[in-house]
Amino acid sequence: MKLLSGVWWSLLVLLGLLSVSTTAHAAFPVWTYPPHSQQPIQVEGVDTPMGLAIAFDSKNRPYFLADRTGTLTGKIRTLRNGLWHDIDYSSTADWTGAGDKFYAEIAIDNSNALYASMSTPGPPGDTWHLLYSPDITASSPVFHIYDLPDIANIEKNMSHGDNSNPPAIIAWDARGLPSAQRARIRLYIPSKNSNGTLSLNDSLDLASTQAEPHYSHSGGTPSVVSKNGKIHVTYLSDKNASGVRTTSSRIWVATIDRATKNIDYHAHLAQTHGYVNWRHGIYADNHSMPVIGITSTDTVIVIL
Repeated sequence: MKLLSGVWWSLLVLLGLLSVSTTAHAAFPVWTYPPHSQQPIQVEGVDTPMGLAIAFDSKNRPYFLADRTGTLTGKIRTLRNGLWHDIDYSSTADWTGAGDKFYAEIAIDNSNALYASMSTPGPPGDTWHLLYSPDITASSPVFHIYDLPDIANIEKNMSHGDNSNPPAIIAWDARGLPSAQRARIRLYIPSKNSNGTLSLNDSLDLASTQAEPHYSHSGGTPSVVSKNGKIHVTYLSDKNASGVRTTSSRIWVATIDRATKNIDYHAHLAQTHGYVNWRHGIYADNHSMPVIGITSTDTVIVIL
């Protein structure tokens, strides 16, 4: 079913984007990643980072964003001339503290600008930020930090999307909502300023309330992909098409025009089952978040 000119929504199964082996030489993990039309490479070494997120620059060098509890707190680890090299961003905020969970997202655009969403620990709770460097390949990268309303998902180079622009960002925003409601979904469309900073002024709400927060350990990532001036997103909500809250989650898709910020298409795609809470009955579930990608022929893929 064709929903937009030049764009097809499909449901496919995708396996094996990133394979990690821990059985090769000694106790050091060997990371294998096959980029588009390139041969996989293997890298070994002491203290190889078990990063929470990974991205690659224009020379196909990896950047690991590591857990804030270990020796790499406040650092991004990468390769320089075949050796591990740590880039320090710790001066931008107090990133220390274990916390219950730590979610992180990282992306690098075609001009080697780096974007990372992560939190600083509370109390009263974690505060979410966007870390930005206009050129992560510089000898001493400069970092800027911006506030986000809540946990965020950054557009990543994981399919045939266009990475010439700053990545779109989905942030879950529960500020000012009653406890019975979950969160809004806000889409940020960043733009670069001439002075090397970033602007997050352009944003729009995709779901006013009852959106399911995104959690990296339960599916999800990526939730947004761009191509040909269009931004495609997918998310969960426990409201039906009439805006009524239900006991199961509904998977929604939307297409936004990057230039005009207009929503060209917005529809309910599928429905998931709720889960049983022995105390409170059946509730909508935010596990198994949908993910999205796009092919070289502009087929938009949503994986449920």
